[in-house]
Parts: sequence; C-alpha cells; structure tokens
Amino acid sequence: MKIISCNIGGIESSYKKSDLLGFIKREDLDIICFQELKKAKKNIEKLPNELINIPNYNSYFFPHQEKGMHGVGIYTKIKPKNIKNGIGVEKFDHEGRTQILDFGEFTLVNVYCPHGANNNYLPKQLEYLDYLKEVILEMNKEKDKIIICGDFNMAHSDLDLSHENKRRKIYGYLPAQKQFIDDLIANNFIDSFRTIHPNSKKYTWKGPKNNWRLDYFFISKNLENYLKKADVLEKEELSDHNPILIELEF
Repeated sequence: MKIISCNIGGIESSYKKSDLLGFIKREDLDIICFQELKKAKKNIEKLPNELINIPNYNSYFFPHQEKGMHGVGIYTKIKPKNIKNGIGVEKFDHEGRTQILDFGEFTLVNVYCPHGANNNYLPKQLEYLDYLKEVILEMNKEKDKIIICGDFNMAHSDLDLSHENKRRKIYGYLPAQKQFIDDLIANNFIDSFRTIHPNSKKYTWKGPKNNWRLDYFFISKNLENYLKKADVLEKEELSDHNPILIELEF
C-alpha cells in the first residue's frame, strides 16, 4: 500500500501549474493526503470535475468553512468505514485542519498544523498540538494501527533543518514545538522516514536561505514490520513542498 502526503499549496493552483494528475497516475498511489487546499467550503464543488472525480478514487475534502486558505483533503482507492472531520475544537475545525479516516485495518489522520513562525503565532500552534495529541493518544487506546501524516510546520532534529547555528532560537525548532513529536515517540509511534533513513538529510520545504523537513508520517510502533519504504520525493514539484511517501505491506 502506497500513501503520499503533501502540502499542495492550493489544490487548484497545483492542478494548473504542475503535473498533479499525471503524478497520481504514475505513482499508482492507494491513498493521497493533501494539506493547504486553499479552497473555501462553498468553492470546493467548483473545482474541475477531473480533480474531484479522479478515476478509481474516492475523494473527501475538509476545507476552511469560509476562506480560501488552509483545508485538508484525501483521495483513496480504499473506501473508509468512517470519516471524522476535525478534532472537536471549533476554532481549529473551522479552518479545516484535521481528517480522521477509519479503514478498519488501520486509522489515518491527515494534519495541517498551524505554523509557529513567531511569538504571535506560536501559542496557536502549541494549543492545536495539545488538542491533537489528546485526540491521538485517546485513539491509541482503542485503535490497533494508526498512521498520522501531514505538514507539522516544525523540524524535530538537527538533521531536519539546514541552519548552520542550530543552538540559537529558531521558531519551528523550539523545545516546546518539538515536544509534540517527542510525546508521540514516547507513546509508541515512530517517524517513518527517520526509521528507514536514520542519518539522511532530506528536506520537504526549501526556502531562500534554509531548508526544512516539515512533513512527516508517524505510524504506530506495531506497523514498523510492515514498513517497506519511506522517502521524500525531492524531484516532484507539486508545490513549494515535496511529497512524502510510505509503503506498507500487510
């Protein structure tokens, strides 16, 4: 089973400017998770039909309820048994930041985390992560296998960002931000990419000065033996983020 995740930077923009549909067909993906749809709820139905109804895929969108920003969406060949939009916190659910799909054999969580690029935005990011962690850890008590993916807007280790001086204060790499990932790992989740590539430097977002690995697949520890591949698709340019991929063999 092949799953990709990508901050698409506007689904219609990516559709027009990149080979988005060709990429999906070429990679023969089972599940596709997108973040940052940049389409308000009222405009989702106005997307091109070939983008809404991709052959062999079911599509599920959770956009911002009012504005053309944020939003998450999933295309899947495997029909889910249950779909939950949001984490039960109105101010974050209004922005369309989280989808939870129950496939029976596993549960998939698609995440677009607020950024914490400065003191003004950091509290919102940390609050969202606290709520998300609560939902995930509660789910972890009931669900056997969980896959969490998306744009988390943070680096976790020195390998995940290219800044020369990593000891100075860097928003997106603060201890309070990294704590979320530390807590997932402490509760029997693994970073898929880092499991396969413990020392590799690959980045999912490349800025004018520095590069970051902001996008992740976290999977339940009991899925580790099923994990066959995890990678950053650096040659694919669907947006300003590179897609990330995992392959699981059940």
